[in-house]
Amino acid sequence: AAAYTRLKSSGDKYPTIVFCPGLFSSARPSLADAKATIDKNHVLRGWVSALRSQALTFMHELFHIDFGSPQISNPPAKDQRIKVGPSGKKKAIQAYKPGRGKLLAMTKNQGPELASANNDNLAYFTAAIYMTGLYDGNYPAKPRAWNPELSIEDNQKNDQIPSGPYSISNDDFEASDAIDDDGDPNAAVEISAADLFLDSEYPPSYISTYGSPISGKKHPETPSRPH
Repeated sequence: AAAYTRLKSSGDKYPTIVFCPGLFSSARPSLADAKATIDKNHVLRGWVSALRSQALTFMHELFHIDFGSPQISNPPAKDQRIKVGPSGKKKAIQAYKPGRGKLLAMTKNQGPELASANNDNLAYFTAAIYMTGLYDGNYPAKPRAWNPELSIEDNQKNDQIPSGPYSISNDDFEASDAIDDDGDPNAAVEISAADLFLDSEYPPSYISTYGSPISGKKHPETPSRPH
């Protein structure tokens, strides 16, 4: 773990954010170092996950805290869960990182509502706005949303940022991300392709510029779902 938040309900007088050794690993550089790497490799400007940093982790934890303000995650956000994989073999996983957060937001039944209260959706949306302002209005549309019909492992491969000069460290799959929520009253949201918004329900300008949220294909001639 990199950090976690203890709320007042845990017995502390005030909400407390605890930083762990993982926060200071090479996978989480400072915001300045992450930006410097992106500046040297223009390919990274299209990947919001390239801005993963100590600052982004801190922001994630801040969204857990109820500041009593409608402008700052009130009520506080929480880490949502999703289930993905082939039919009959779906597994639960935390909706961490942008690919999973995008899939959650694409789910018609409560997806946008849950995504708006999911810590990493809020943190990476903030990062995307920040990068769009830094890099001439270019929105970092990658990584793509996870495909709900693929296994966790196959989706993880599609999350990988291209290697090259001034590249960054790709995350290894974190075993703690996968969870067993059998009998959990806050069970993960099981998602299939039929549950998603169609490409045709997105603004045409988005599809023509950035492509389908999952496949990346541009100018779809007919409404399509991931295959």
